[in-house]
Amino acid sequence: MLDGYAWLPALLRRVGGSTVQTRVMGQRALVLRGPDAVQFFYDERHVRRHTAVPEPVQGTLFGHRAVHTLDGADHRHRKAMFLSLLTDPCGVAALVEQVAAAWDDALAMSGDGRQMVLFDEASRVITKGVCGWAGIDLDDAGVAPVARDLTAMVDGFATLGPRHWRARRARRRREDWLTALVEQVRAGAVTAPAGSALDEITGHRHRDGQLMDGKLAAVELLNIIRPTVAVSWFVAFTAHALHRWPEQRDRLRAGYATAFAH
Repeated sequence: MLDGYAWLPALLRRVGGSTVQTRVMGQRALVLRGPDAVQFFYDERHVRRHTAVPEPVQGTLFGHRAVHTLDGADHRHRKAMFLSLLTDPCGVAALVEQVAAAWDDALAMSGDGRQMVLFDEASRVITKGVCGWAGIDLDDAGVAPVARDLTAMVDGFATLGPRHWRARRARRRREDWLTALVEQVRAGAVTAPAGSALDEITGHRHRDGQLMDGKLAAVELLNIIRPTVAVSWFVAFTAHALHRWPEQRDRLRAGYATAFAH
């Protein structure tokens, strides 16, 4: 609880090996590290997802019945839907354009000299951009509450107490909101832009040909939007790093940006 993310590297250093047995949230866990461990872990013959994700994580971060909880052919089938959206260079370029436009709008509004909290502003900008890209229409007044809920899901999933329950309430609100949107699209009351995440997920069918129910479609829409908005943490870390090490700015301009991001 005190060490945070440093806990696991410290445990491995104390043990002095590449594997160690421990417990995570009361469940037995085996820690692996190194190239061979990565190759082993990503081989689906060694992995079972459907019992792996603790309910507190499903109830906040991923959502119940999400792609993260599937195995075998069912997992590959739903994963293919995500990959069709996220590996298309044109689709990614369109997302970048939407977020860049949202940044330009935010910067234009900041000329009045008001102070901004970068993390909060980044979450609103990315929420506006990714929702527009995904085909979800958000007016300016709706951006901030959606951004707050999306960041609350990420902030509270591995915590106890108020942050965790705030994350659960945020997920419930956003699943209800997107379930209603999915049902409106299916009823013809709302038109989803062709090829958008809203369009693809609303029309996605299980391997047996059945449409996903509206609640599950909402869960998977959030699994597009939420992790994109979570980049807000990296935006804040980037600004902090460039403030602390300003000499890196010239290296970024010279083409170091990808390495810096990694």
